[in-house]
Amino acid sequence: MITVETPQANVPLVKPDGHSTIETQITLEKMAQAIRELQAKVEALEAQQP
Repeated sequence: MITVETPQANVPLVKPDGHSTIETQITLEKMAQAIRELQAKVEALEAQQP
């Protein structure tokens, strides 16, 4: 199971120029990967239903 850590409160998610920080990009990628894995699990379970 993938766990996505809560970003630290003192880490800015967006730079002053409006672009996301590296930390934000890493967190979003981890969340996206977790969603893809959950979708695959749901599809596998649905495929087992009669």
